Formats: sequence, structure tokens, C-alpha cells
Amino acid sequence: MITFEGLEENFTFMVAEVERQVRATLNFLDAPSHSLYDHIVGRDDYIDNLKTVIENKCYGHFHEHETGRVLDKTVGHRVRAIQVMCVNLERVADFCVNVVQQTNYLTDHAFLSSYAYREMFTEIESCIGRIMPGFQQADISGALSVCRTEYALDRMYKVGFDRIMGELRTGKNVQNLITVLFIFRYLERIGDALLNVGEALIFSILGERIKIEQFEALQQTLTKTGFAGGLTSVDFKAIWGTRSGCRIGHVAHAGGNGAHAGGNGAHAGGNGIEGAPEGGGLPAGPGVDPLGRASTRRARAPRYWPKRPV
Repeated sequence: MITFEGLEENFTFMVAEVERQVRATLNFLDAPSHSLYDHIVGRDDYIDNLKTVIENKCYGHFHEHETGRVLDKTVGHRVRAIQVMCVNLERVADFCVNVVQQTNYLTDHAFLSSYAYREMFTEIESCIGRIMPGFQQADISGALSVCRTEYALDRMYKVGFDRIMGELRTGKNVQNLITVLFIFRYLERIGDALLNVGEALIFSILGERIKIEQFEALQQTLTKTGFAGGLTSVDFKAIWGTRSGCRIGHVAHAGGNGAHAGGNGAHAGGNGIEGAPEGGGLPAGPGVDPLGRASTRRARAPRYWPKRPV
């Protein structure tokens, strides 16, 4: 456990506050009130301040070790992961404020009740509840489940997006439909922030920055080589990064015996293939991956939207 001036305790408070903010936002959408609106907006300032405290402690931790003392790598990785996670959790809280502010544009609040926003909130709350156990127990499966929340929210958003687009073509309730679309969009962006949290959890365990697509491909590569252990029993070290975004890494058994997990000294980079792109290497929609195999990765909904005041 990290004991540097209560850093982990502060992070626990951060997770708990964001979880409460998400729950309060759902309650507001179900039964809006002025007092609850003010509470959500006001708690956002506290979460911002808590993020600043955590960041200062994280940076202070590394400053303390500039005097020549040896920095424990495992602790360093966990401190860096906390900094990334608290930044993204603060974004989740900001999106909650954006959601409640968007309701000011609804001409009839009951209009929102026919759309499946509750399922998205259930997924978000469940994900946030898995962050601290995954971090404290260095649980890879827990970290992956946090990452995959983004996929689930993307699917829900796509369903809502398609429905709203169809209803907009009728020319009725345009203002309400656009408002609901923005609410769904903010919930989808919460998924993006939670994906960053999950990847930071993976970093705290492996000690290497790796995207979820790269992690899954590396896992598949190790399985195909006959490696019996899990990823917590191997060391992954990046060797080289190229201007094209490719990464090449070295995978060895933890314990330092120098044996390659691939058995023949194969490199695992990008999405587990030498020369694969940093961003994961897989196309955004149905197509062909770098090895010529059909890709089944889903197509994402449009991600660019005109700015709108909140």
C-alpha cells in the first residue's frame, strides 16, 4: 500500500466522491430538483480540489527522490497510475455536471424518461465500484473489466444515437431530441475516461504503458506460444518506438531468468505484432487486420460534434 502522505487514502476518497456524483446525476435525471442540481454542481468544485491535492502529492513523491535516493519502481508505477486515474475521474465528474446542465434545454423533462440512460448509469456505477479493488489487489482481470466498460457504453450510445437520428428525421421534438443526444454523448465520453482509468490500472500492475487492444493481443500471443502463466508472472519491457508509432517490446518470465515468453525471442509490440501501430493496429470497423485476417471490431459512432454552450 502507498503510504506517501496518505496518497492512497486521498485516491479512495476521489473514487468514492465520483461514484456519489454519478449516482446523484442519475437521481437528478429521474427526479430533478433545484437542491440536487446545486449539490451536483457544488461537489464538482470539491472533486477538482481533491484532484489538485492528489496531483501535488504524486509530483512531490518523485521530487523527493531527485536527491539520489533509490525510487522503488513498483511504487513509482502506482503513483503514476493514481495521477492518471484521478485526472480521468475528475473528467467523469465534469461530464456529470454537463449532463445535468443539458436538462435546462428540455421543454418537457418527462421526454427523457423514454430513453435508456439508466442502463448506461448502471454500467458506469458498476465500473467505478471495481476500480479500488482492482488497484489494491493488482487484479488484471479487474482492470480489463474497467476497460471493457467503454465498449459496453459505446454499444448503448450507438443504439440511442440511431434511434434519435431516426426520430429527428420526422421533424418533431427537435430541441428535446438534440438535448437527449448530447446527454447520451456525455455518458459515452465517461466511457472514454473510464477506459483511460482501466489502462492506468494495467500500467500499475505491468509497469508498462499499454493499450487495451495491445494487451489483449499480447495475451493471445502468449497463449499461442504455450505460456502457462498469466501476465502478472511476466515482465514486459518496451525496447524501441519508431516514428510511425510502432513499439517493440521484450517479454520475459518474471524473476529475471531471461527466457522469452514467446519461446523464440519474438517481440511483442503495438498490438502484439512486431511493427504494429501504437494505437492498437486494428481498423475501426469491419475489415482486415495487419495479418490479413478479417477484423470483427465494431465501428464506432461519429465522434465529432458542433460545440454547444452548456
